[in-house]
Amino acid sequence: MKLPSIVKDNIHQTSRKGDIRLPLMYWLPKMHKDKPKARFIAGSADVFTTPLAKALNSILSFISKELKEKDLQHIIDTGVRRCWFIDRYDSVSSILPLLPRPQNPGNRRLATFDFSTMYTALDLDDHIERVGEAISEAFNGRPQIFCQLGRNKKNDTIRWPDERIRIQNNEHYFTPTDIKNMVQLLVKNTFIKNGARIKQQIRGLPMGTNPAPYLANLHLYRYETKFIDRLMQENITEAQQYLGTFRFIDDVLSVDNPHFEQHVKIAESNDPQDPIYPNYLALNKTTSTITAADFLGMEILDHGYEFEIKVASSKKRFPYPNIKYPSLYGNFPPVLGYGVFTGQLFRFSRICSKFSSFINAAADNARMLLTKGYSKTKLERAMESFLRRGHPYPSANYTMSRSFKIQISG
Repeated sequence: MKLPSIVKDNIHQTSRKGDIRLPLMYWLPKMHKDKPKARFIAGSADVFTTPLAKALNSILSFISKELKEKDLQHIIDTGVRRCWFIDRYDSVSSILPLLPRPQNPGNRRLATFDFSTMYTALDLDDHIERVGEAISEAFNGRPQIFCQLGRNKKNDTIRWPDERIRIQNNEHYFTPTDIKNMVQLLVKNTFIKNGARIKQQIRGLPMGTNPAPYLANLHLYRYETKFIDRLMQENITEAQQYLGTFRFIDDVLSVDNPHFEQHVKIAESNDPQDPIYPNYLALNKTTSTITAADFLGMEILDHGYEFEIKVASSKKRFPYPNIKYPSLYGNFPPVLGYGVFTGQLFRFSRICSKFSSFINAAADNARMLLTKGYSKTKLERAMESFLRRGHPYPSANYTMSRSFKIQISG
């Protein structure tokens, strides 16, 4: 089997030394859920398969990007979105205000879902086949990809080869089959240390490994695209109603689509006709109203004629002290702390559709930082500096700066 040289070297070295470190099983509580939950994770930060996992992480990241770029042209040509997976919250906040709203108010709705058993229920043979199909689609007839890996992802070079250059050294060129074999090698050879026992994972994805999100995305992507392609042949208008469907790994947002719930299995409550996903991938509905939803740290409100997007408040779901952000009372560089605040201002501005919501989120964050030793004057200066750099709220600098100062002084 062809592998990147950095992966082969690691396998040879660790095999000779007998240094075959295995992932450790640990239990992770999810206290932010309305009813606290938990999940088991195999910690795979530095184990025998880590170099292979890192190589696949870079390659599948490139594959995913290619599929999303291909889908942009498909949307322009047909008005139908085949690629639902996203990797950032602003993929939703930037698109949602542009979506055409249905004329019929009964078709306006918001709903969120999650796959409670996605990582644990996947059939590995089916998974390898589905991911392989996604890889072939991204290659789109190209024979190979150029892949040169460094010691970290920033130094990796993944690109399509230049056909004008004659290949002299085949070491860094990989075919779709090479990449599919790497996927199979990783998911079929996950051994986990659980106390004094060693177990092989024969069902579900290795959650703690680097490319797990990309593997999950590509697996579900193939079911989603097959469904949409079939629907386009039968009812193009209905297919276009999936334009407002977004999925972040195992969390799904469905906007203005009265048909989505008819084609997914929601817990044990229904038996869908023409299902999008196989039966073992049941969804849990996580919204109780069709006019409001929380998704990726955003609170989305439906006002009928438009959407309003705010920063979601974790206090509503988790009414306990939230210990986060660096404290300046300790041995922490202040410049980094204020940099965290500036970073949050950028996040808030990319989420909030109204500048009043942005100011409220920024002021709430600043008031919390004041309790951690931050200077009120420096936080105000950080806000003024941010406003000078540019933001999505035209002609609001003075109003925003003044409102911010008033709120954090109250």
